[in-house]
Amino acid sequence: MMEIYGYLLKPFVEYGFMARALAACLVLAAGSAPLGVFLVLRRMTLMGDALSHAILPGIAVAFLIRGLALWPMTLGGLSAGLAVAFFANGVTRATKLKEDASFMAAYLMALALGVAIISMKGNAVDLMHVLFGNVLAVDNAALSMLTLIAGISLVTLALCYRALVVECFDPFFLRSVNGKGRVARQVFFALVVLNLVAAFQALGTLMALGLMVLPAIAARLWTNGIDAAIIASMGFAFLSAFAGLLVSFHFGVPSGPAIVLTAGAIYLASLFGARRPRLHGAFLLLPLLLTPLSSHAAEKLRAVASFSIIGDILHEVGDDSIAITTLVGPDGDAHVYEPTPSDVTAVAHADLVFVNGLGFEGWMERLISASASKAKVVVVSQGIAVRDGDPHAWQDLQNGMIYAGNIRDALAAADPVHAEAFKTNAAHYIKELEGLDAWAKLEIGKVPVFKRKIITTHHAFNYFAGAYGINLLAVQGLTTASEPSAETMAALVDQIHRDKITALFLENMSDPRLISQLQSEGAVIGGTLYSDALSPPDGPAATYTAMFRHNVTMMADAMKRNPG
Repeated sequence: MMEIYGYLLKPFVEYGFMARALAACLVLAAGSAPLGVFLVLRRMTLMGDALSHAILPGIAVAFLIRGLALWPMTLGGLSAGLAVAFFANGVTRATKLKEDASFMAAYLMALALGVAIISMKGNAVDLMHVLFGNVLAVDNAALSMLTLIAGISLVTLALCYRALVVECFDPFFLRSVNGKGRVARQVFFALVVLNLVAAFQALGTLMALGLMVLPAIAARLWTNGIDAAIIASMGFAFLSAFAGLLVSFHFGVPSGPAIVLTAGAIYLASLFGARRPRLHGAFLLLPLLLTPLSSHAAEKLRAVASFSIIGDILHEVGDDSIAITTLVGPDGDAHVYEPTPSDVTAVAHADLVFVNGLGFEGWMERLISASASKAKVVVVSQGIAVRDGDPHAWQDLQNGMIYAGNIRDALAAADPVHAEAFKTNAAHYIKELEGLDAWAKLEIGKVPVFKRKIITTHHAFNYFAGAYGINLLAVQGLTTASEPSAETMAALVDQIHRDKITALFLENMSDPRLISQLQSEGAVIGGTLYSDALSPPDGPAATYTAMFRHNVTMMADAMKRNPG
């Protein structure tokens, strides 16, 4: 029993980020779950979904001006949501369109406008943060804001409760008696928008409705009265947050989806359990069903690498003397990565955290802040000559040697007992990189200078091109992190034809549908290059050196076929 008790409470007692995440979800549940009951009773859940996306343009404008500042994004989202709600209601009153059609039209325009505005800033990491959120990154300021919004919602709901109940079942009666039906309706929409704006900070705009609607739907299956439904929905929302965070913590599932999926599981169970009283007690056991086997790691110097390439260099220098956790693994895209609770735990327990820097890991600062980690953060790119703000410095082996040296120095300072071993490992590894660098220059040197031109679909090879004398014809705007525009695709096709490039190189994270479109326009896909991540262990680029050898071979073979 003590092990189960520790499993259920220990994550929230020992880790501040888990306690803040749980508190944020409980506050959200208290404010939004009762509103979800009224959405269900009024048959307006899909309109709630429309409003959850309608806040995006306001958030996007605030983001474009002030970045991820809390209050500007909150006020921007609230303004946009209210504008869409009033616009849709006005269209419904002034035309023959029904309310659902008006809201759907406004929702589609707002969603597209919001994504377009955020994309203008060109930071896909922040776009993913807005769309999907990260409850683990909730800080004390955000928690205070969520608490304030929940308090406003509950007080306003209490004041308008009777009118909202009557408006649910007989809106025409309320309007005929005192004419306040329309006012109650507008207040209700304002509360929904306010809580959706609060929820986007934790769950993102795409899942902000999860804690509002799913518990309310499940509660409707168990209860008959409105009061009972509100209490049950709040209970289900609390349980979804608690169990979802435990799933996320112990099994490495992203926290937002874990919470919403848990709420969905409660709904599915309610479809059957609500008609079978013997199953009612099963809900009390839900968190207990998630208990994993405990494990204890050996005590070593604990190091965290932000992504797979740094993780491999760290392994070569540190060998088995350190315990390494790599956050973004093989074929993972560090631009759009969402940290999990296990990542936050690893950072919280780490002695050293190794990052690339240069703006590459946009989520890392929030992750370290959420973990309250005392680890030393080592920027492995320290000391390189930066090229136009490009973070992909490891694509030049000379920089790879600097990475290895910085890792060596940090490990030696943190663990003097193994310092000599780290220095020996680093010396051998740097010598290997020097040999690989000489080989790469020899292979590229076999290609006539006038043929040394390639097109890549992402600006990740500037360092490579500069180090080995290649004319890089990358197209601005085509990345792995966002949908390309028609202008970008057309520019790429025109460039292929104009420069008579016989091969186009794509990253290992590229969209295969875009590849087929480019092939239909006459592009010959020269192969896959590994830029931001290694391949799985059985792939051609499982290590940093293997990645480099693979990329050089692919490029040299393709450039030899260029007509010049």
